[in-house]
Amino acid sequence: MEYIFFDIECANMLHGKAKICSFGYVLTDSSFNILEKKDILINPASFFDTYALKRMGTTLPYPKEEYEKAGKFPSHYEKIKGLLTKEGRMAVGHGTVNDAHFLLHECERYSLPPFDFKYSDTVKMYMKLTGREKKLDLTSVFTEIYPEENSLHSHRSDDDAEMTMKIAKNICDVTGRTLEDLIKNNNLLSEQVFSGRILDPECYLFRVNPSGCRKPDEIVKRFMELQKPATKGVLEGAKVALKARYQWLNLASYLKIIKLTNAAGGRFVEERWLADY
Repeated sequence: MEYIFFDIECANMLHGKAKICSFGYVLTDSSFNILEKKDILINPASFFDTYALKRMGTTLPYPKEEYEKAGKFPSHYEKIKGLLTKEGRMAVGHGTVNDAHFLLHECERYSLPPFDFKYSDTVKMYMKLTGREKKLDLTSVFTEIYPEENSLHSHRSDDDAEMTMKIAKNICDVTGRTLEDLIKNNNLLSEQVFSGRILDPECYLFRVNPSGCRKPDEIVKRFMELQKPATKGVLEGAKVALKARYQWLNLASYLKIIKLTNAAGGRFVEERWLADY
């Protein structure tokens, strides 16, 4: 199992749409040994919001000229897609839903097909570990865990990705569990991008891509393909089904039941006559 920790920075969010200027990542093995660390600079083809940078108390980590001579998002699309969708690899970020939105924004902007991938979030991990209800930004969490660490620079994508990795490693050290185990058994792998949407059934959150919507039955079918039953649980070996009309009445709840069924070791089936429940 490999993990890819990633972070995205944007030049601006004009009209609520991201203009990505960097995609940073740290690729590790299951023991958090760094296999690769890289910051992919991207020409945002737009202006840099210097006011936002000042408000965050930071500056651009590279000269503007470095971004301007880098390729625009389409020239990096296949690379980023490959990094996030490779079989046997888990994607992890901090506040990852934002990064997922950024990618969808750029795909829409350049008429590129959005790609499907699952991701987890160290924000959720840290909140679950500490029992906090308020979400904390990456720098705040990292500083809380590593108060003496000052070699990594906030808002530089590859360094932010490494901070995310170190937060995940600390959580694993504290709990004595592997990252894969934490994610699969604590409903942390709850978000995914598919069919141009960000789907988080745990929060009933749907973000719809203006390019078009799929019918509920198509979404359910695709969602089921992305699920894998847990090896153990109270529903181990059991089959669960719901009336198909519930897809149309409350799709989010329908998907959440599918997810919870799999998390409990059961298997969701569409044919009610095959179901145990």
